[in-house]
Amino acid sequence: MSTKSRGLAILTLVVLALAVPVLAACGDEEASPSPSATAPAEVSGELTLFAYEDGFVPKYMKPFKEAYPNVDLRASAYDSGDAAIAKMRAGFEADVINLCVEENAEQAVRLGLVQPLDVSRLTHWDEMFPVFLTLPAVTAEDGQHYLAPVDAGVTGIVYDTTKVTEKPTSFMDLFDPKYEGQVAMIDYPVTAIQVGALALGYEDPINLTPEQLDAVKNLYIEAKQRGQFRTFFSNDSEIVALFHTGEVTIGVGYPGNALDSQREGDPVEFTICKEGQIVWTCGYGISKTCKNIDAAYALIDYYLSPEAQAFEVNEWSYFPTLETTLDLLDPKVRVQAEIVREWGNIIPAAPPVEGYDEWIRAWQEVKRS
Repeated sequence: MSTKSRGLAILTLVVLALAVPVLAACGDEEASPSPSATAPAEVSGELTLFAYEDGFVPKYMKPFKEAYPNVDLRASAYDSGDAAIAKMRAGFEADVINLCVEENAEQAVRLGLVQPLDVSRLTHWDEMFPVFLTLPAVTAEDGQHYLAPVDAGVTGIVYDTTKVTEKPTSFMDLFDPKYEGQVAMIDYPVTAIQVGALALGYEDPINLTPEQLDAVKNLYIEAKQRGQFRTFFSNDSEIVALFHTGEVTIGVGYPGNALDSQREGDPVEFTICKEGQIVWTCGYGISKTCKNIDAAYALIDYYLSPEAQAFEVNEWSYFPTLETTLDLLDPKVRVQAEIVREWGNIIPAAPPVEGYDEWIRAWQEVKRS
C-alpha cells in the first residue's frame, strides 16, 4: 500500500503550457537572478518535471501555467520512488524531481542526483512548520536543503465515535481486549510493524533490533490468535466500507478515511497518537542535470505556496507544510489540517535501509498464525 494516495501513474509526456524554446543555464548562480528580479514573462524555455501524476494535474497547474505562459512544462510520471531512482540512474534527465522522504529523497541526495536548494529563492520557505525542517533531505547531514516539502499525510487511528466513547490516544489502544473482533489492521508490513513498535514504546520504530522485531511480531500474533482483528485491509475504500457496514469499530487509518466515512454519513473520526506520527512527506528538488534553473525555481516556488497547498488540502485531503496555508482554508477543513501543529515526533513512513526482508517475513508469520 502506498504511503501517499496517488492516482494511477502512466509514464507519458504531457505539455501544460505553450512553448518558447529558450533554455536557461543551470548552476550559474550569478546568471540566475532571484525571483524578485526576474519577471514571470522573462522566465521561459522548456522545463522537464519527473513526478507522481498528481504533481501535474491540469487543474492544479493552471495558476502556474497562467503566471508563466512562456514556460513549456513537460511532465513525465512515475509510479514508485524506486522506479524513479532507477530511471534517473539509467540516464533519464529532468529539471525538477518529485521526491518523498519515506521513499527516495535521501537516496537521491546520496547518489548526487539533486543539487542543494537556494532557499532564498523560495518565497514561502520561512513560513514552513518547523517540524518539516527536521526531515532527511529537507535538511541533510551537510546542513543543505535538497527538498522543498509541499504536502504530507499521517497515520493514526480512525474510530466510530458512537462505539468508542473515549478518544484513543495510543497505538496500544488497537490491542486493547475491549475491542476484540472490532479492529481493522492494515495489511502492509511497513506501517503495521511501525505501529506495533510504537505501541510497545520503542522510540525508533524503523531501526529495530532482532529482539524488538520479535516482540512486535509476538504482539500481533497474540492479538490475532485471541481474535482481536476483524480483518486486515489493504486500501482506503476497504476500510471506509468496513466502517459503513459496522464491521469494525476502530483501526489504523488516515484523515482521508474519516472524511470519506463522514461523507457516507458515518460517525468516524481520526486522531493522531502520543507515541509519534508516522508521516509521509513529498516535495520537489532540482536535479544535478537541470537545464533551466530559473524555471525550476519558479515551479518549486509555486508548489511551495499557500495557494497550491490549499488546492491539495481541498482536493486530496493532504496536509500542508506551510502555516500560512491554514489561513486560506474553510473553517471545517482548517480544523482537520491544524493537526499538523500537534505533530511532535515525526517518523518517516519508511522501511529500514537494511533488514526489510526480516520485516516481511515477520509479517508473513503474523498472517499465517
